[in-house]
Amino acid sequence: MDIVFFVYGLSFFALALVILAQPRRESRHELAAIIWLLAGFGFVHCMLEWLDLWTIVRGADPALDIWKLACLLVSFWFLFEFGRRLLLAAALTPLARRLLGAPAYAAAALGFLLEFWLIPDWMLAGSIASRYFLGFTGSTMAGAGFLRYFRLNIRQQAEASGLAWARKYFVLAAFTFLLYGIVGGLVVPPAGVFPANVINRDSFLAACGVPVQLLRAACALLATIAVGNILRIFAAETGERLRISLALAEGRSRELKESEARFRNTIENAPIGMAITTPEGRFMQVNHALCDILGYDRKELEQRPLLETVHPEDRALCIVNIQRLQNGEVNACKAEARFVRKDGQVIWVQSTVSSEKADAGALPHLIVQIEDITERKRSAEFVWHQANFDRLTDLPNRSLFFDRLAKELSHARRSGKHVVLLLLDLDGFKPVNDSYGHEAGDAVLKTVARRWLGCVRGTDSVARLGGDEFAVIMGGAEAPSDAAAVADKLLRALGEPIALPGGQECRIGVSIGIAVYPGNATEMDSLLTAADAAMYQSKARGRNTCSYSDAVPPAASEAAEWIMFDASHLIGVPSIDEQHRQLVRLVNELNRAIASKDSDMAVRRRLDSLAEFTRLHFETEHRLMEQYAYPGAAAHDLEHERLLEVLRHGGGLNQGNELLALQNTKDWLLGHIMHADKPLGAFLKQHGAA
Repeated sequence: MDIVFFVYGLSFFALALVILAQPRRESRHELAAIIWLLAGFGFVHCMLEWLDLWTIVRGADPALDIWKLACLLVSFWFLFEFGRRLLLAAALTPLARRLLGAPAYAAAALGFLLEFWLIPDWMLAGSIASRYFLGFTGSTMAGAGFLRYFRLNIRQQAEASGLAWARKYFVLAAFTFLLYGIVGGLVVPPAGVFPANVINRDSFLAACGVPVQLLRAACALLATIAVGNILRIFAAETGERLRISLALAEGRSRELKESEARFRNTIENAPIGMAITTPEGRFMQVNHALCDILGYDRKELEQRPLLETVHPEDRALCIVNIQRLQNGEVNACKAEARFVRKDGQVIWVQSTVSSEKADAGALPHLIVQIEDITERKRSAEFVWHQANFDRLTDLPNRSLFFDRLAKELSHARRSGKHVVLLLLDLDGFKPVNDSYGHEAGDAVLKTVARRWLGCVRGTDSVARLGGDEFAVIMGGAEAPSDAAAVADKLLRALGEPIALPGGQECRIGVSIGIAVYPGNATEMDSLLTAADAAMYQSKARGRNTCSYSDAVPPAASEAAEWIMFDASHLIGVPSIDEQHRQLVRLVNELNRAIASKDSDMAVRRRLDSLAEFTRLHFETEHRLMEQYAYPGAAAHDLEHERLLEVLRHGGGLNQGNELLALQNTKDWLLGHIMHADKPLGAFLKQHGAA
């Protein structure tokens, strides 16, 4: 009999070892996550049987009996919990899943209480209760669970993966655990209560003739065989994953090589210059287009520092951009810069530099894209020059004149210096033009421009405003008297005769009007008005002379409003008229802030207030135009958008053009009211909006 107990315990020990020896961590099956409970059952039940063997060999020991009962209870708890979780993993109905939760343990607890109430011997009661309510119940759930788990979770995979052999082992495991539930759970020590008084070891031996422990050992061996083969599914699954992983890795390696080849081909065949540099900025790989742009062959360019090809005056910008890339502040930098070809020719390029991903702490390689924009740059410069310079004299035209005057006034407002404006109108030019023709007139204008350019500083501007009208801007003047010497040079420059086509000559003069900022005016249009008035004084005095403006800007407390809003500006729609009044007030306040030399922050706040209210006003007009279906709404909105675009960019404040922007806003506002809002008001009144 002792050998039966030894084999019985060894069978359960083998079951535990087989379970723990199989790899299952990476399995997707829930069975792999709970099979350790069955291993726990095997180990603890092995200890129980060997304790029984110890009792047979050495004799009874009360302390040992307590350990045996504890092992029985713990081992059957492992079995009960395994069967319960296996059924839960087999996708039962919601009701069954709820019953397998707390109610299952509550029922087992009630069974234990009932046995302890019926059987006075608590050791015997504990043994019988453990077998009935944990061992038999757990074995039954495990058997049913193996069958259901195979049907729902394994069968399809087995058929698709060549694991058809798994079915017979799941069936064997189910049969084994159901049989073990009978011989290990229902066949219990004899007791005086039902069913232990009928179904017990003695009655089983009398009926069957085979020791119950032998049948239990057979069940353990069959369970070991079944479970061991079931666990082969996890090994097969791991092998399949390894095969798939190797295939994926091989595929990724091939894709990586193909991707690198495509990348190299993309660089080489790109229509723009492309290169990869070391983290230090030395060319590593360059394409044919870049070699053509810079005039080097490939070997000469590779290993050459990128900065050596950049124009010296633009290198600082490139260094800053590369440092920002290396510090991770930006992903790419785009800039226009000058590069120097091998033959020394300077070209303009559009460069885009980005960085590759690098390991932590390492500097990234750089990817450089370069496009030659020299011709585009020349075209843009030509277009800009055509738009801003007089085609006959090549002097700044009216548009560039106003831009430069605005900048000088803004600079003077900040620096506290003066700006001298000289308006010049040629005397006697019309008779020359009429007598000798337009070709002679053009020759005179060219000669005048050339002579006057020699009379001013390099920082001053001589502009042709149109016809025979010119202007000179002297910025940064320390005192108004600085204008006297320049005016005298301008007058004397026309003292010599001017040669005309055909060998003839003529003499002309000039009347000059001089106004000074801020002594004569603080607004751009007021300064122009003052200089113009002084110029007409020179003409009244006999011409070919200069006159200074005697205008004095009013004090801030006495100054009249820069823009006067009166009845002529009303359009007859109260809501719009009131908003026009507020716009005029805001423009006047902004003008006062600039004239009073308020801080840039204070000017910015007023400009922001003007922009915000302008947007609200335009929304009001848009709503009314939409409500009454105004036919000119699209063109009206477009005019609004143009002004908003100027105001959104700060009105030129950052570029020192706030006076020009302010003047443009004034001209736009008054012109818009008279020419666009007046017709809108008439339409709205006609349709009942007033």
